[in-house]
Amino acid sequence: MYADKRKGTKIIVINPYHEPAMEKYWIPSIAESALFGTKIADDFYQVNIGGDIVFMNGVMKHWFEMEEQ
Repeated sequence: MYADKRKGTKIIVINPYHEPAMEKYWIPSIAESALFGTKIADDFYQVNIGGDIVFMNGVMKHWFEMEEQ
């Protein structure tokens, strides 16, 4: 994920638990990250347990509707 993030990929997290590692992650082999940490997630969506599938179905439905226009 770190390499993709450096290339400009936006990363969203859909999870019932707000994982601290997605806010700031330390990669020991990269000096800047080892010292300051690396922010991985751009957006975080906290859903109920089991709600991640429902959330993704809604996102895909909206995405397909946008493509039809």
